[in-house]
Amino acid sequence: MAVETIQSSVTVTRNKKDDTEYETINTKFKLHDKKAALVDLGRHLGIFEKDNKQKNIENKPILTYEEVARRMKEAKAAGTGLDTKSIEGGDENGSR
Repeated sequence: MAVETIQSSVTVTRNKKDDTEYETINTKFKLHDKKAALVDLGRHLGIFEKDNKQKNIENKPILTYEEVARRMKEAKAAGTGLDTKSIEGGDENGSR
């Protein structure tokens, strides 16, 4: 956390009975607003709808394991030079 301001004060108190002095140190500090810092960072990175028009982004479907396996087999059959053995993780039928 970042400190915005620090205020420190010393109070000297004298005991009337035995004439001793005591020092009391009071320290107040104010921290920066974390939420405002996150909002500023979000605006800078463009993650807010107003800043990057997220409504116009089209959603693409997530591929299933079977679809990824099918595409890898097609790439392997086409001779693209991809090393699919290290990422297939299963037998020839695509099961794990």
